[in-house]
Amino acid sequence: MIQRIQSLFLLATTLAMFCMVIFPLWDKTKEDGSERIEVTVQHVVHYKVTDTTVGLEILQKKNVIYIAFLAVMAAVLAFYNIFQYRNRLVQTKICAATAFLIMASLAVSAFIIFDAERVFDSSVKGNYKVGFFMSALALIFNSLAVRFIRRDEKLVRSVDRIR
Repeated sequence: MIQRIQSLFLLATTLAMFCMVIFPLWDKTKEDGSERIEVTVQHVVHYKVTDTTVGLEILQKKNVIYIAFLAVMAAVLAFYNIFQYRNRLVQTKICAATAFLIMASLAVSAFIIFDAERVFDSSVKGNYKVGFFMSALALIFNSLAVRFIRRDEKLVRSVDRIR
C-alpha cells in the first residue's frame, strides 16, 4: 500500500539520500580568497584560485567515494522497504539497517569534514552545505517511518485480539 504515511516517509528518506549524493557537503575559502576546499560525497578537492582564464587550479584531490556508496545503499534499501508493507516486522528490520547506513554516511562525512577543516586557515569557519543536512533529514524521515510502522503493527495486533 503505497498511500500509507510510512511509505511517504520512506520515499522522502530515499530522496534525501539521493540529494546527499548530488549536492556538496561542505566548503571553506581562505580570507584572501586564494585557496578553497570543497567536500562532496565523491571527492575532497583543494583548489588554488588563480587570475587566469581557467580560474581554479587543483592542488590536491582525495577520493571519498565510499560516502556515496553508503548513501546510495541507504537510499536503495529505503526504496525497497516501501514495497515490504505486508510484513511489518521485516519492514522494521530494514528500517534499522537503513538507519545504520544513514548514520554511517553521516559519521564518515563528518570525519572527512573535520579532517578537511584542518587543511588551512583555522581562523576561517567552513560552510556546511545542503548535502550534509540531507543525511540528518533522511534519518528523521526514517525514524518517523519506523514509528508509523510500529503503530500499524500495534493496530493489527489489537484487532487480532478482539477476534
